[in-house]
Amino acid sequence: MAGNVWEWTSTDSGNGMIVRGGAWNISPEYCTVNTPSSRPVFKQINTSGSFGFRACR
Repeated sequence: MAGNVWEWTSTDSGNGMIVRGGAWNISPEYCTVNTPSSRPVFKQINTSGSFGFRACR
């Protein structure tokens, strides 16, 4: 799934946490999950309605 909110991952890039998926408020070309360019990094202190997480087991 891509395009609802950026999803936090547990992967730390060293500069911040990698997020995947893309958010509702960005250009469609950024809403991909399979390319390295779609893996932006954000600090955990960022807050926004554009970030979320997926609970799974």
